[in-house]
Amino acid sequence: MAALEVFPTELIELIMTSLELSDITSLRLTCRRIEDETSQQFGNAFRYKDVKLTTTALQKFVRITGQGRFGCLLRNCTLTGIASDEEITTDDVPEHGRLLTDAFRNLRHRSPSGGLNSLTLGLAGRVGGELVLPDDIRVRHGWRAIWDAAARTFRTTVTALEKSQPLPGSSHQRRSSDR
Repeated sequence: MAALEVFPTELIELIMTSLELSDITSLRLTCRRIEDETSQQFGNAFRYKDVKLTTTALQKFVRITGQGRFGCLLRNCTLTGIASDEEITTDDVPEHGRLLTDAFRNLRHRSPSGGLNSLTLGLAGRVGGELVLPDDIRVRHGWRAIWDAAARTFRTTVTALEKSQPLPGSSHQRRSSDR
């Protein structure tokens, strides 16, 4: 049986294209050579991220951006609000805002560029556990639920950005503009 270390780099990269991120992480732990050879491709996996506005997904987002190195390579992010027939509890919205604020602060402090290049807001509807675009014929939510989810996503994001970014004229901005 051949050791992974003797596989050509091209084969390792091909294998990585068919693996989930958690499996790529495990593969990189098998030996130093594979970790070194896959660092760039592994880092590329972090340049774009679609984050669902759920407590679990936002907690993971905070963890990833809080670890530095790869998590802070994020450049383009889509935040996807979820339209659902289920009522969002009033506790969820502030918690989502707090978590998103923490993730944005992590990016501001740990990212080489000091933050994101682009931030896109999206919306999905839940159909039988699957997330689909709101205009999918299977989405049975009324337009009110979709508009409420869109407004909640926008307000949560703007509030988190406002809390996580330095204010105009703050000492952080003056120092960076003096360079």
